[in-house]
Amino acid sequence: MASLTASSSRPLHSTPAVPNLPDSPLAKFFAEYHKFDYNPFKNAALEFQRLSKEYRWLWGKILPGDNDYVKQQKIKYHNERTKFFQAFQQEFNQVFDYGYLCELFEIPVPEREGGANLVLRKFNVNIFDLHSYEHALRNGLKAEIVNCEPDKDGNFELPDDEDVFFLPNFSTEEQLATYSLKNFLIYPKDLVNDEGALRFMLRHILDPEKVRPGENSYGYQEMFK
Repeated sequence: MASLTASSSRPLHSTPAVPNLPDSPLAKFFAEYHKFDYNPFKNAALEFQRLSKEYRWLWGKILPGDNDYVKQQKIKYHNERTKFFQAFQQEFNQVFDYGYLCELFEIPVPEREGGANLVLRKFNVNIFDLHSYEHALRNGLKAEIVNCEPDKDGNFELPDDEDVFFLPNFSTEEQLATYSLKNFLIYPKDLVNDEGALRFMLRHILDPEKVRPGENSYGYQEMFK
């Protein structure tokens, strides 16, 4: 594993305007739950998982044998999860544009957005991790992008430094998929807007249980990370 870049000392892009707490879409979403202590420096998807556990929402389809309480908790999880994803996408697109993404990865900014999409494809990072990485940089914390080569089970180690936020960058979409699925860091495809910077960093999540011929034993799951 090698260090790709350490961007904490670089000036940040001045546009687009960055929402400040408590006015950010994610802060407003989590503020609806007064008993929940939202930490904006943590991965937003993991914070939502923690929120779900505290309120005992239940993931999964409603089954014939479910009682009323179980049904209500499953419906609540589905509805709040959708609201969370919408808030995350809104905030992500407020924070990032394609020029800022190129700046964070220290690559030349193409004149057209289509060019940015091509050059950014070589970076396989999870969008929730990327959001946390930028938040750390913006607040003056040390942050670094590191190239990761997981083993066959998807395990990898980050540098042992609690004072630095590390953003894992994987060599392939398969590696990113394993990491994202293992940690439930998934963004649903059907909620993605056609406009905004989020779409530049989306990658197909590959599901080895859904095999299609000619796809190296991986099939495309109907979700993005």
